[in-house]
Amino acid sequence: MRMTPRNVAGWGLGLATAWLVVAAVAVAVPAMKIEPMCPVSAEPCDPKVSLDFHGGRVWFCCKTCKQAFEADPSRSTPLAHQQMVLTRQFIQRACPLDGAGVAAGTTLDLGGVEVGFCSDACRTRINQAAIDDQTRLVFGNLGRGFAPVKPLAPKRLPPEKPAAGR
Repeated sequence: MRMTPRNVAGWGLGLATAWLVVAAVAVAVPAMKIEPMCPVSAEPCDPKVSLDFHGGRVWFCCKTCKQAFEADPSRSTPLAHQQMVLTRQFIQRACPLDGAGVAAGTTLDLGGVEVGFCSDACRTRINQAAIDDQTRLVFGNLGRGFAPVKPLAPKRLPPEKPAAGR
């Protein structure tokens, strides 16, 4: 094919169109959705079933799990705390093991949460622990390494509507 101004212009237009299509597809792809899991059953949560807990909100898959949690929260507290970090209600401020500052290159992914540590020793301690122990050690005491993004607003009743004729 001989290169002429018309061919070059057509090729350029085709390339520009291809880039627009790629850009449109990239914009159309939704951001990764965070899907919290029930801290009692490990099933996907129902957004209508939740309770306020330790300065955040915890979601459950069903009312039965919510009631079980309310009856004995200690069994699922680390998983509830992990859910609050995963849903960005809390952010990491320090090493969850000793409260010191987080050092670069010391992170681990724990159930979808990227957690940093103050040293390779703390990181190694968690990395070598069983999964249940990892969750308990990192998220059991939320206040040691994590802080609320903003305080949880109290639940308020909707304002009363004025009576008719007033």
